[in-house]
Parts: sequence; C-alpha cells; structure tokens
Amino acid sequence: MKKNVKALTALALCSLLLSACGFHLQGKQELAKNFDNVYVLSDTTHSPITSEIILLFKTNNLNVVDSPVQADVIFHINNDKQSAAQIGSNTTQETRIYRMRYAMEFSLESPKYQLLYGPNNIVSTTTHYVYSGQVLGNNQEEEPIFTSLRRDTLQKLLLKLSSKDIENALEAKNETNP
Repeated sequence: MKKNVKALTALALCSLLLSACGFHLQGKQELAKNFDNVYVLSDTTHSPITSEIILLFKTNNLNVVDSPVQADVIFHINNDKQSAAQIGSNTTQETRIYRMRYAMEFSLESPKYQLLYGPNNIVSTTTHYVYSGQVLGNNQEEEPIFTSLRRDTLQKLLLKLSSKDIENALEAKNETNP
C-alpha cells in the first residue's frame, strides 16, 4: 500500500513539475491551407531526403500523389548538400574541430510549374570534436551526424510549411487559378 502511495505521489509531482515548466507534447504540425495534394519533385539523385520528405508529408496527413497533374502544389527539392570541414584544432593537434553542415533548397510550384514560393534554403549545422585516435571521414562516424542534421532540417521544413508566408503564396495561387 505504501509503495502505491509513494509511486502515485511521485507521478503527481513529476506531472506538476512538467506542467509548471511549460512542457507539452509536440503532436502533428498544422501545415498551410491548400496544401492537401502534393507532388514531390527532386533534382537530387540518390538522396535520402526525398524519401524522408515523402514520409514526413504522409505522416502529416498530406496526400502525396504520383503525378503533378493530380497535385495542388509541387514541392520541388532543388538541391541538397552535406559537408564536413575542419575549422580548428588545439595546439597539440589532439583534438580537431569539424563543422558539419546539411543544406536543402526547395520551392513550391503550381501543377503547371509556375513558381509560387521560393527558392528557400534550410540549413542545419553542428560542431563535432574528433580526438586523436578517431578518424572522421568514415561512414560509421559521419552518417549518424548527417542523419541527425537531416532530421533537424525536416523539423525546420515543417515549421516553414506551417508559416503564413506559405499559406499566403498558396492562397494567391488559388485566387489567380480558381
């Protein structure tokens, strides 16, 4: 009995602390209106970002269509790049500092390929420290970092796609092409 009371008290205390600090679960992002049927077009070949964006759209209840004719809007991935550059080291060369960067450029177009919004860049960066004995450059070391940067970029993309700028661009399209 005492264990149940202690557990219940601890649970109540945790929930009070979380609510007091303003914590809340994120849930699905509300995307701009008039963004229901989307066609994903990519100029980048063999990039994981294309399939990740399609999954992201489907997860957020967008209908990803197979043809631009079926779409309300074309989400065009113009470019994406990842890079790693050494930006410093300590005096004994025991620690090297790298800047890891992932950038994606996208635009929104009408089904007739008229530019509605963009091009717009989203960039995610991180700093990575490599100690002597470690080697940065093999896929085992770099790929998890770039995967994390792509996920960060996708979150930024969701925020961008829920912005008033995007909504206004899509409403303007509907007013000129009823």
